[in-house]
Amino acid sequence: MIPAVIYARYSSSNQREESIAGQLRDCRQYAERNGLVVIEEYTDSAMTATSDRRPSFQRMIQDAEKHTFQVVLVWKLDRFARDRYDAAFYRKQLRENGAKLISVMEPIADGPEGIILEGMLEAMAEYYSANLSENIKRGTYDSAIQRKVIGTMPLGYKKGQDGRYEIDPATAPIVQRIFREYTSGRSRAQIIEGLNVDGIRTRHGKPFNKTGLYPILKNEKYIGIYRYKDIIDDSAIPALIDRETYQEAQRLMREKSFTKKRRDLPGDPYRLATRVFCGLCGSPMTGESATSRSGKIYRYYSCIRKKDGTCTKERVPQQWLEEAVIRILNEQILTDEMIEQFVEAYRKQMDSFNQDTTADLYKSELADVERKISNTTKAIADGFWSDSVRTMLSELEARRDELTMLIRREEQNHPLITPEMIREYFQELRARATSSGQTQDALIDLFLRRVYVWDPKEKGQPVKAVLEISLTGSDGEPVSFDVVLGSSENSTVEGSVHVSNTSILVCCTL
Repeated sequence: MIPAVIYARYSSSNQREESIAGQLRDCRQYAERNGLVVIEEYTDSAMTATSDRRPSFQRMIQDAEKHTFQVVLVWKLDRFARDRYDAAFYRKQLRENGAKLISVMEPIADGPEGIILEGMLEAMAEYYSANLSENIKRGTYDSAIQRKVIGTMPLGYKKGQDGRYEIDPATAPIVQRIFREYTSGRSRAQIIEGLNVDGIRTRHGKPFNKTGLYPILKNEKYIGIYRYKDIIDDSAIPALIDRETYQEAQRLMREKSFTKKRRDLPGDPYRLATRVFCGLCGSPMTGESATSRSGKIYRYYSCIRKKDGTCTKERVPQQWLEEAVIRILNEQILTDEMIEQFVEAYRKQMDSFNQDTTADLYKSELADVERKISNTTKAIADGFWSDSVRTMLSELEARRDELTMLIRREEQNHPLITPEMIREYFQELRARATSSGQTQDALIDLFLRRVYVWDPKEKGQPVKAVLEISLTGSDGEPVSFDVVLGSSENSTVEGSVHVSNTSILVCCTL
């Protein structure tokens, strides 16, 4: 008996004989007739074959490297791939690993004739996919010419009987409230909290979150602008927000974005700004500079209460303090033991992570859209055809394309990070900490919460400092793992270390 596997893919444009169940049934019968024993079945549901980004497909290709099977059965070649280059590339990979691809519904003989037939079938599959895409684009463009709804319906609107945007009286006040509160000075976090407390939900019926408010504030449909490719109409949609309010919201978002970028800008003259505090009175220390007669600039960190005479703390040279802090971070935090604990903490966090990501939400909606497309296509095949059905199919296809693009963008912006990547990242930080200003900024942003600095007891003596090293996540919540630092006697920094569940206190002399 020859070991074989089956690969089946759900076709979103035709679900008759090409359904998963039908494919598996025919492939199993073929295996039984031809002396093959099926050891594994790989299936991808609602996944296009124009891309190789299919989880089960990639798993099958990887499993082939183990040489546990010699045959891959597919219902038809277009189930394997609809791109000739993908088909040739992955067929070659299978062949190099001793596995042969067989189409059970397309008997292809070995030899030159079979090679030509395979090429024709793959070319036809690619042509079908490209032609279908062109038809979808053409139908979507026709809808845009008529200013009809395309893609996701924004909160505050509904589709009218003519297919165009209409104001939804039930949800429009929500959008107006969001813009009103944001332009009055409330933060996005405060707005979200207020909406959720009042029981207001998104158009999907879910609580608002920090990623859901930004697209609303940026959506120019709310001031009446209809945009699709080269079609721009500033009066095709009934406006929910006046243009002055919308422009003020854009200004505030740009301002806040600039402030964040300015704070995180590599090479900032005072990279410890907002993190340095006076050890005598606890007040913040800010950057100040002085210019000598020769024109040389000297930079310092100075207690804000020194200017009014309520604190006697001496100012601290900026470059000296920053170099000392970087040295402590590098020697006390980026040790091999600490890096392994960060890696283990990340691994545990990923194991317990069960919340839906934005990509998962898009995928869930995509599956629903694919189901509707399949039902509509079946209805057309059964003879139910009208202009309204055609329009609905075009809109569904357009939404499918949009969701596919959004999923791809999310996966590119938020790639899967492995524990090994975490380890390599911290090791790279350690290696470059003394030579790269950008790496030093990254170290400070990652770990340093505060540094308290005292005056030396006598002039020329070491300066006492306490560094509070943050162990909190990006959302401000404590990272749940224990930290054990090596003995301070083994460190180049003299002092002691105190560990809590949210931070490490490094008491040292600089």
